[in-house]
Amino acid sequence: MNHAREKVDPAWSRGLFAMIGEPWRDMRSILSPAFTSSKMRYMFNLINDSAEHFAEFYLKQNKDIISLELKDAYTKATTDSQR
Repeated sequence: MNHAREKVDPAWSRGLFAMIGEPWRDMRSILSPAFTSSKMRYMFNLINDSAEHFAEFYLKQNKDIISLELKDAYTKATTDSQR
C-alpha cells in the first residue's frame, strides 16, 4: 500500500504525517529526543517571545487599520522563531 502512495504523491508520502510502519518508527526514534518536555518548554518561551515581538511591531504603527501581506509576515515571524 505504501508503494501506491509514493506513486500518487512522492513528496507527501515521505512526510512525517504520512509515514506508516517501519519508516514511521525509525523517524520517531530520530525525532523524539528533540521533543523532551524541557526542550518543549524552552521552545514555547522562544516562540511566545517571538509572537509578542511580532504583535508589538504592528501595534507600534499607530494605525487604525493595519494592512499586511500575511505570507510575508508569517514567513518572517516563523524564521525569527527558529533562532
